[in-house]
Amino acid sequence: MKRVIKVENVSFSYGRERVIEHAHFHIEEGSFASFIGPNGGGKTTLAKLILGILQPQEGHISIFGMPAKEGRKLVGYVPQYSHYDAEFPISVHDIVLMGRLEKPLGFYSRKDREVADRIIREVDILELKNKPFSVLSGGQKQRVLIARALAANPEILILDEPTANIDPTAEHRLYSLLTSLNETMTIILISHDLEFVSEHVEKVICIDRQVYIHPTGELDHCKTNRYLGRQILMVNHKKRLEETDD
Repeated sequence: MKRVIKVENVSFSYGRERVIEHAHFHIEEGSFASFIGPNGGGKTTLAKLILGILQPQEGHISIFGMPAKEGRKLVGYVPQYSHYDAEFPISVHDIVLMGRLEKPLGFYSRKDREVADRIIREVDILELKNKPFSVLSGGQKQRVLIARALAANPEILILDEPTANIDPTAEHRLYSLLTSLNETMTIILISHDLEFVSEHVEKVICIDRQVYIHPTGELDHCKTNRYLGRQILMVNHKKRLEETDD
């Protein structure tokens, strides 16, 4: 299967603090993967490296064979909605349109607006189109931010804590949406929600400075306590996925 993301012997430090150490893994086209790990373990840093926001001090990252800084145009990123100013007066339609901007202070074309309207229908938020973003529920905000990322026509979608602060009904709708999107694109979740991950994700990338790859299964008690402090079905650390460099 085609490898769309290659992380090869990557290390990164903030000053003297090593955050990522010799990370080496691949993500295949069409996969549904997740980054998990403790706070400060390097999940967000690794995502920023893949997005080309940060540069590795050792090793190399490529996206569809291009350096990360070039390949990131094919990657959609969905931040946590809590990072948005709740008082900022912007509509759902305006936020989705932002996904079409290639340059700051750019202008929207007729095609941009047509794409935004199509994505709004596909993500099933048409009834929210003209509402202020600030009045939406957590689940609705998450779908709007996914729509914004999809407006850029990505081939890979990275989501940061998509199930944080949403109720079970919204979580179920989110999973249904991601399952549908996964039919045409590669998806990566950054998540602390191991229950969501264990039920829906195919490949788990555990990050705590070093990186380990696992199939979905059961997480042993020791590792579970390390990540969440409680027992939960997740992955089996004794069954690492073997990856070759062919």
